Amino acid sequence: PIDAIERLKVLNVPILFIALKTDTVVPYESTYALYSRLKSVGASSVEILTIEGTACSHANLMNNTYLEGMKAFYTKYA
Repeated sequence: PIDAIERLKVLNVPILFIALKTDTVVPYESTYALYSRLKSVGASSVEILTIEGTACSHANLMNNTYLEGMKAFYTKYA
């Protein structure tokens, strides 16, 4: 939740948000708001992986964009 931002920014751990632009379960705007808020308060190891398309469930997100995004995140922060 957005009110946890102050606690999250002091944790020095990488955070990756994964968001589907057309998600009907967790709206993209909600995920992006958390990401933006963390960046605005100085959290430096926060990334967002935005997936375009019309996957009908979260299980369908396992595509090349997802896999490449995870690999890039792991390479950057491992």
